[in-house]
Amino acid sequence: MKDKDYQLPKQKQNPKKNLKPGLSTDVPSFDYKGAFFIVLELFVILNVIPMICVALHIPPGWPTTILGGIISGFTVAYNQKKVERFSRTFWWITALVSLVIGAIIYLLFFRGVML
Repeated sequence: MKDKDYQLPKQKQNPKKNLKPGLSTDVPSFDYKGAFFIVLELFVILNVIPMICVALHIPPGWPTTILGGIISGFTVAYNQKKVERFSRTFWWITALVSLVIGAIIYLLFFRGVML
């Protein structure tokens, strides 16, 4: 047998390589760029959108709530590494995160926590 013919056996890839110790499910992860993008969009939602609404003489509550929920949902779903872009799971995550963040922003603006 010649050296050229010999091939090392291929290692089996562990499908659960990203598991944290003690967890039985794969946890979605973010990298630093994704985390920075999420912080940037939160800044835009909580500062820029209300400033634009005030400049246009529009009450900032509802536009910030609606746009903030939608933008947050897309940002979080887009930055997850385990979700294929624009698949059914992507849209479910977008919808759920949009509703949750929209409800939080609603509570901040309309229940007197902010402004």
